[in-house]
Amino acid sequence: MRRRALVLGILLALCGAACAPAAAPAAPPPAGTSAPAASGGTAAAPAPPEPRTVRIAMPAASLSLLPLRIADERGLFRAEGITVEWVPLAPELGATAILAGEVGYTTTPSTVASAAAQGAPLRIFLFSASKLQHQIVGRPELRSMADLAGKRVAVFRLGDLTAFEVRWALDHFGVQDATVLALGRETDRLAGVLSGAADATVLPVPADIVAERQGLRVLLAVGDVLEVPLAGLGTNQDRLRDAPDEIAGLVRGAIRGVQYLKDPAHADDVVDLIAGWVGIPPEEARVALDRVRDTYAPNGLPTEAQLQTFLTMLRATGAAGDDVTADQISDFRITRQVAAELGVTGP
Repeated sequence: MRRRALVLGILLALCGAACAPAAAPAAPPPAGTSAPAASGGTAAAPAPPEPRTVRIAMPAASLSLLPLRIADERGLFRAEGITVEWVPLAPELGATAILAGEVGYTTTPSTVASAAAQGAPLRIFLFSASKLQHQIVGRPELRSMADLAGKRVAVFRLGDLTAFEVRWALDHFGVQDATVLALGRETDRLAGVLSGAADATVLPVPADIVAERQGLRVLLAVGDVLEVPLAGLGTNQDRLRDAPDEIAGLVRGAIRGVQYLKDPAHADDVVDLIAGWVGIPPEEARVALDRVRDTYAPNGLPTEAQLQTFLTMLRATGAAGDDVTADQISDFRITRQVAAELGVTGP
């Protein structure tokens, strides 16, 4: 118990630096491989996967996790013999909970990377979203990023992901003399812009739609210029070694979740799922889907450039040192194998 408490304490200190970005009848999963022929000439039915329940830590509803939500709600995980038990948990505690054996996985890879960078036996093995789903929104008189020169841009806290992406975007567009200030969580940042305490802020989809409804203007979809993979799945190295079938089942479900949400035939169903999950009207859910549809990794993998940008973000936010490499925080071997078997390539 003393050792477990020590581990929990150490990792709580390590994991806080990275970003904190959350039933209809089950649809049949996309067709798999054909069954081998039996000796009598008839096709033998494949053996069903061994049923298992996995516990996954998830902080809150987030559209960056939409492929995983679809895979659960539409039976794609169950087709792999997997029942998911979602465990509500603050994002900075996901890695700690894995090490303590309280969950098997977390949906916040940044905390896995932060702990792995310090030597913890954890690895990221899948990214569900390979681009940021954040938008910079500003007061109605602002019409472009250039108009932020000399203005105040609110972030969650200085030194976190929101500050990293805002500063990166300002530099990218050559914006001079803008001030970055910390105003806290999304609702507080939005209130700050509406009250005049700030001129702009960064918000995730669909909070940006709420801001537009209150008269603010979207100035930039950050993912269009800064491809940082963020949401996905991480676990410990023992599970990657000892439970490859379980890992592969989660990866297949996630990849098929991306295929499901990109299929125009499922658009209305996905809109209904988003509306119910996030708690927004269907018309706003449809706008949200349009804004995030192209942010998902088709094969569960980041490009090399995206992975290096992820490392840059970790270093900039103090979650990893300059000497940390991709191999120290990630292991995509099973995901690559599954994607190849499914014939799915990257963007």
